[in-house]
Amino acid sequence: MRGMWRYIVVALVLLVVEAEAQERKILSRAELDALVNPTLSEVAKGAIIAEPATRNMGEVTDSERVNTYFVLHNTTTEAIAISDLRSSCSCLKITTPITRIEAGEGVTLRAEFNPAGRSGGFSIPILLYTPLDTAHPTLRLTVEGSVVATDEWSHLPHSMGTLRLSRKSVSFDSNTRTERIVVVNVGDNPITLSAKPTTEGIALRTYPEQLMPNKEGEIVISYSPTAEPTLDLETAIIVEGCGQARPSERMIKITIKH
Repeated sequence: MRGMWRYIVVALVLLVVEAEAQERKILSRAELDALVNPTLSEVAKGAIIAEPATRNMGEVTDSERVNTYFVLHNTTTEAIAISDLRSSCSCLKITTPITRIEAGEGVTLRAEFNPAGRSGGFSIPILLYTPLDTAHPTLRLTVEGSVVATDEWSHLPHSMGTLRLSRKSVSFDSNTRTERIVVVNVGDNPITLSAKPTTEGIALRTYPEQLMPNKEGEIVISYSPTAEPTLDLETAIIVEGCGQARPSERMIKITIKH
């Protein structure tokens, strides 16, 4: 009897391990592609058509939302319900949801594209599902084009007068004694930065020493204490030489961990 219970326990353990392995299964490239670009339904093929099924928006700037339109036609003799409309990107939203297309009629679908934070070419599918085939989409629409960045220095999101920075805070500990911040001078004239730290051992310099207009450089902040701190410390430095910004806007926060 004891041997039977041992067998049952082992079998249960194996079932649990197998179930966990199935959950952790890594999808192949083909499986991932099938999820993103599923095969269109053969059963519902041609029931709903869009001419064209691809809309090219051309070049759009990253600061404007733009709309595009598709006209969908029901080619059958029966009304077709629309069970789902899916976009593969949150940047593309269906703003005129459609629930039904009458027999032989057409409807207009509007989609809004928000290019904020994107750049370069894009091609985004919209999948339309109907009860004609619940496993495969009835129709695939595509929105494509190219996003042109209006802010050349979008990778340096922080402002400090005529300076753009990758960040406005740094942290030091016993292993990290030098931190670098990528910057660009967006003004019309060369600038030379300086700072008077309020904490002993902190120093600021730039590479190059003089930052030319529309050229990237680096702020280098170093920490060389005469004695190791016994407590964590929050401090800051005020950067000079980057224009008329308020002191609070020219502040780089510094955290020192013991």
